[in-house]
Amino acid sequence: MKATSKNSKPVLVIMHRHYSLGKIAELENLYNKRFSHVHHLMPFYEKQRDPNPANHQFNIIPVYDNYHCRQSFIANGLLHYYNKDAAHYIFTTNDLQLNLEINENNYQQFFNINNASAFIEKLDNIDNAYSLLPWKNSNSFQLEQWEHSVEAYNFSLNTKGLKWPEQLVNHIE
Repeated sequence: MKATSKNSKPVLVIMHRHYSLGKIAELENLYNKRFSHVHHLMPFYEKQRDPNPANHQFNIIPVYDNYHCRQSFIANGLLHYYNKDAAHYIFTTNDLQLNLEINENNYQQFFNINNASAFIEKLDNIDNAYSLLPWKNSNSFQLEQWEHSVEAYNFSLNTKGLKWPEQLVNHIE
């Protein structure tokens, strides 16, 4: 995505592994002085059921999927955190802290990017997930991760609770 102006700011998106409200204020305190646009993707968040009214001031976006399919979190929340003027989107998790020196004014130097480029650490192709399953000579953690990849590969649009029609971007956009 190309930024619309030289002064465009990035959007920081924090993905939460679980429905856990206790860390929101702490994360906001950590990031809101460094980033102008901070959003939280939280599984099954319901503002009206949040017992802490202080959380209502933050940009908490409900998402509906398994945390092991983080790409679906990104798709679920897109319409809520999308900013047409954003220079970039920075994704992190609630249990992974960005280097304290990184902020919206210097992140491009840290990631060695400019307004016409992006930093993506790794992309996995799951088109042939079944043939790549490492059933032999693997520890249980690796197997668990692959099982979730197969789950993502076999994903059904008819999954209960998924609001996919509302999340799709218009084909013109």
